[in-house]
Amino acid sequence: MTLFAQHGYGKSTKIERGIQQGLLSGVILSPKDESEPNLRSYVQSLRSDFPHIEVMLDPQFYHVPIPNANVRNLPSYANLYPGPLPLSSFRGRQIQTYVNDVLNYQDQLGTSYLVSPSIIVNSFSDREAQVVLNLAQEAIDLHKQNNYNQSDLLISLTIHETAFTNTAQMDSFLNEISILDAKGFYLIIVRNTSDYNQLFDNNTALVNILTFIYSLSEINEFRVIMGYSDFLGLLYLSVGAYSIATGWHNSLRKFTMKRILPSTGGRQPRPRYSSAPLLNSILLSELDSAFQQTSVMAQIMSGTTYDNNINSAPNPLSAVWDKDTGQMEHWAAINSAITNIISGKPTVTDKLDSLEQAIIRAQGLYSILHSRYVPLETNSNSDHLTIWNTAIADFRALTNV
Repeated sequence: MTLFAQHGYGKSTKIERGIQQGLLSGVILSPKDESEPNLRSYVQSLRSDFPHIEVMLDPQFYHVPIPNANVRNLPSYANLYPGPLPLSSFRGRQIQTYVNDVLNYQDQLGTSYLVSPSIIVNSFSDREAQVVLNLAQEAIDLHKQNNYNQSDLLISLTIHETAFTNTAQMDSFLNEISILDAKGFYLIIVRNTSDYNQLFDNNTALVNILTFIYSLSEINEFRVIMGYSDFLGLLYLSVGAYSIATGWHNSLRKFTMKRILPSTGGRQPRPRYSSAPLLNSILLSELDSAFQQTSVMAQIMSGTTYDNNINSAPNPLSAVWDKDTGQMEHWAAINSAITNIISGKPTVTDKLDSLEQAIIRAQGLYSILHSRYVPLETNSNSDHLTIWNTAIADFRALTNV
């Protein structure tokens, strides 16, 4: 039950500081966002300076079948990126070559795990799902043959959230992957919307994702690492995920097709404060309003060292809250939530009980903010908590935990 950094563009020294402050226990590297020599050097420095953390690579093979994908640095990784290919290329000996190249590169890089290549699955009944199963089995076969410095194998799955709306198809896919001979899974959920919030569009999909994680981790005893998870990852940890990952940009906190497709630009995100008690991130201007209008301010603070910047701050708070501070505080807030809500709870039942209590407290704080006329935008309000509550209740009824 730990937090990993989801690496991306513009890392500077964030990851090192996050590790030093005890906020991060692992890193998921993005080759797309580093040149090959830089990434190789970075892995060496991480392994040398922080031998206790887990370092893994997202092969990002899901770019390969996407026409006109924004691949950035990927072409500099000959073993990871064979160039754009149609689905017809993923069969027979060709698959063996792709998988062997991806695993060999990670083995030489010296990561904590070897992660199999995968492509995006939009529906469990589509051809892509069978391709992913073939890639997974090929990775297992090669891992057994070559031993790869005895690194554990994770099967990579990149699945669109709409795939989880079909329970029968999900169950069938789950049955197939539950018998795979690997250490675990690196799972990315491709979300419908890129808006930064903790909402989920479809309750059935969220319940099925929780069931998917629970079945793999608790029932079948696989290690499940969830990429691009953010505060929503608290639900994933509650049902058995080993770790969740999130990053400093909004695009590293929620995976959408915008991560793959050519960039169309966009405005700079407004500064935010991540509140562990609210189980959400709110705009700094909204925190400013809370600071001025209500005595609940102390209750919505995350209790991290970064709060010192605010407690001694003049108005507006933006005077002491730059982008870097907000990005680091985000990790600190999520780590605080994991520690206070999830860690130390021995069973899924205990974890869910604790999370449900945290949701009740958060809803109470939102009610106080509302009663004091603190204005909150849609992405900052409490709508996500209603969705979380419903999904947890439905999941518990389904699994009897």
